[in-house]
Amino acid sequence: MTKRTKAHPLFSTWSADTVAECLTVPDDIYKHLWNVIVPLQPKPRPEREEPTYEYPLKTFWSQVPEAMRRELNKAADKHEEEYRGAVNNNG
Repeated sequence: MTKRTKAHPLFSTWSADTVAECLTVPDDIYKHLWNVIVPLQPKPRPEREEPTYEYPLKTFWSQVPEAMRRELNKAADKHEEEYRGAVNNNG
């Protein structure tokens, strides 16, 4: 049995559309997020000001192919490293 890649912690709060737009990902992953995952998300409830957190990518992780999972986690790691570097340089 192959080991399944777990979702990066960032994907516990970021929705698929946020991931697609805010992380640098290859075109095939970008398209998968928008064309496969986003349509699976229920419509946000009107009373929610921040629907992004309502349906995080982690909720739909089983719909992401294994190779894409690894690439998404790499992109999230890179994003966090860049963020930490920017904070350290400005702090």
